[in-house]
Amino acid sequence: MADLTVALAWTGEALKFRGSRDGRPGILIDSDGAAGPSPVESLVLALASCMAVDVLDISQKMRVPITGLSVAVEAD
Repeated sequence: MADLTVALAWTGEALKFRGSRDGRPGILIDSDGAAGPSPVESLVLALASCMAVDVLDISQKMRVPITGLSVAVEAD
C-alpha cells in the first residue's frame, strides 16, 4: 500500500486544478500561474520546502537556535 495518496481534480475553469490529500487543506494549481502556482512552480516549491524542513529539523536536533530561514531556488 502507498504511504502517500493525493488527488488532483480539474476545477472546470481553464487549466486550474485543486490538489489535496484526504482530510488536508488543498492547493490550487494554475497552468499560467495567475491564480496559484503553476505545476512547475509547485514542484520547485516542494523541493525548496523539503530542504527547508530538513535544515530546521537538523538544527533543532543539534539545539542550534534558528530565528529565520529563507530558501531561494532557481530553475530553468
